[in-house]
Amino acid sequence: MNLENRENEMEELETLKQQFIVDSFVYNTTKTKQYVMQILKHCKITSEGRVIIENKNLQKIDTIALIILARYLANRLEGNISESITLKELYKMTKLSESSVRGHVSTLFDRNFIIKPNDGVYQFNPSKIEEFLDKINSE
Repeated sequence: MNLENRENEMEELETLKQQFIVDSFVYNTTKTKQYVMQILKHCKITSEGRVIIENKNLQKIDTIALIILARYLANRLEGNISESITLKELYKMTKLSESSVRGHVSTLFDRNFIIKPNDGVYQFNPSKIEEFLDKINSE
């Protein structure tokens, strides 16, 4: 391999390295901004963590998932908003019956959209954010 080819290979490798190895803070911040921009037409959140649903056409299960996701994303922007949510908070925000909320939460958990860090406390699974946003933005 001559010197010019070797230099080209090194430049290509450096370009790939810059594309592949990213600063985690910048990457996470960029992703959070993208997600929040997509969720804005569906809901807002108060500084106290109460989610206000703007899109009333969502299925009940998607509304519950949206609330849990909103809390998760809000925490990324404002650390004093809890990324977790309790069943009691979900009852209040959705105004659905306890059995309905429990059933939908159980389904979301079984489908791996939410995780359960503690008993009765839920968070959105970060690996499922894009799948969920694609779903609600295509409806």
